Amino acid sequence: MSKDELLNRKYELLLELQGCLEDLEEIDNVYSHKTESLDIIKNSQEIIAWIEKYEEICERASSVYQVIYLLYSTHMKDSDCEKLYNLCKKKIEKVRLYNEKIKRFFTLQLDEKIKEAMKRTSYKKYKYYIEKIYLEKQHTVSKDMENILSQVKVYAMKAAGELYSQITNRYKYSININGKTKKLSFPEIVPLFKDTNRNIRKSAKQGFIDRYKQDDWLITNIYNNMVQCNNIQRQIKRFKSPISIKNSENNIEDYIVKMAIEIITDYNGLVQNYYDWKSKILGYKMEHWDTTASLKKLQERYSIKEAEEILLETFYQFDNEFGNIAKAFFVEKRIDSSITDDKRKGAFCFSALPDYKPYISVNFNGKVEDVITLAHELGHGIHKTFCSRENYLNYSPSLVISETAAGFCELLVIDRLNNYLYEEDKNKLLITKLENFILPIFTMNLITRFEINAHKEIVKNGFLSFEELCELYIKEWNRVYGDSVHLSKEVYYYWMIYPHIFKDPFYMYSYSLANMLSVAVYYLNMQRGKNFVKKYKELLSSGCNNSTPNLLSIIGIEMADKKFWDDIFTTLKNEFFKKIIK
Repeated sequence: MSKDELLNRKYELLLELQGCLEDLEEIDNVYSHKTESLDIIKNSQEIIAWIEKYEEICERASSVYQVIYLLYSTHMKDSDCEKLYNLCKKKIEKVRLYNEKIKRFFTLQLDEKIKEAMKRTSYKKYKYYIEKIYLEKQHTVSKDMENILSQVKVYAMKAAGELYSQITNRYKYSININGKTKKLSFPEIVPLFKDTNRNIRKSAKQGFIDRYKQDDWLITNIYNNMVQCNNIQRQIKRFKSPISIKNSENNIEDYIVKMAIEIITDYNGLVQNYYDWKSKILGYKMEHWDTTASLKKLQERYSIKEAEEILLETFYQFDNEFGNIAKAFFVEKRIDSSITDDKRKGAFCFSALPDYKPYISVNFNGKVEDVITLAHELGHGIHKTFCSRENYLNYSPSLVISETAAGFCELLVIDRLNNYLYEEDKNKLLITKLENFILPIFTMNLITRFEINAHKEIVKNGFLSFEELCELYIKEWNRVYGDSVHLSKEVYYYWMIYPHIFKDPFYMYSYSLANMLSVAVYYLNMQRGKNFVKKYKELLSSGCNNSTPNLLSIIGIEMADKKFWDDIFTTLKNEFFKKIIK
């Protein structure tokens, strides 16, 4: 459907959302006057009926959101699309508020009714959904307080992240090339970070950072306000620490995340060793704009059709069903590979509910990295397709498992790309694999540690200045890079460029864990072959019907075992770092 056709339907779409809100409000009103009673629901069968009705309404709302979001993501500079998206988003946020109400609603039920419901066959598909609500019982607050927190989350915390996006999405970056000043968009400037010409890399990185620096006061205030809003939620809902909120969303216990962060930090020396080696190869002391320098640039270029052939060969070799799912994305034209200023920055795969097929957006330039990015997003798409066997409330997997599935597909495709390279280019691809997949484990851990300290200090002191936030960032940067990269002034400002810390606190650690888990999945597949594939598809088909550690145990991964994480780093040292640093 075209943009104009969708805009002509905007009132119809918004009316559908309004109808969802009215239906939810009607259900809520039935019980609202009894919410302090433990005898709200008559029997266990009514519990199941209540959940099914709630789920059906949420599916309707999500179907509207998917249509409007995909329209906006490809027309972000169109004022009509932006207005429609913002109207939709406000209504969707109200729909999401009812999720908190239903959680509180069930925590007030007698355990006997829940136990009785668990015996019913129709309960099984909601088993973990209700169990998780009970696990979070300690974070339940009164109805009035829940309403206040919901408003804080929507109109303060989420608004702060949205403001950051609205500001930075419109940035144009000034760079100097051969004495001429150019203004570039985000998709245009990012490839220059890896340019073989050092002066171009320097100009691109400095121009990029300088644009953020111009708004340092505003960005600092946005961040402080977001942190304070997050802390209000943490205190009132009795979470142990700011990161505990994200751990709960990821269905992972605090101690597992803390252990993983500490283990990654223990291996920071691998990063320093690599950049010491890279400095010797380049022949000069590394600056921050050199960390992304292409040592031996892969000259191969791929058309989108050639990329499709490589990807489908890869997935069909792994599993026939994987191949069929991936092929459908191309055949049904569910991949937007165009490059326009109007598109959302970066790549994504989007699907809001089981009945709607996933859609992929990438900026495809034909580089090896673009083929790998498309593999990553197809990994998400394949995963979402398997998840569609679950019901709506179990459909969306935790971020950690979602990114593990995508990362695994990256690694499969990188292996396949080796078949298309001359022998001397294979080492170049290994370096690409290390810099684009392994080193980000440490970078994202750096950001997570910065967030932990920033949240702590802002809550303690009430506010941190731009300079104070820069100092916190540099402290963690030094842990990772040490003396291997020269510390120039621009590095202090890097904390401003990571959008997730403004929109979704502690989001980044999920990628650190997922990249390590992807490596583990990759080597489990190599060891077990076809016996592994069946179990892996069982994991992908589970959505979020259990905790993250329990789901990963399906394929033999024990997240709570410190030795498991240490073994991953042993593999990384032997299979990546030692093969490159000779």
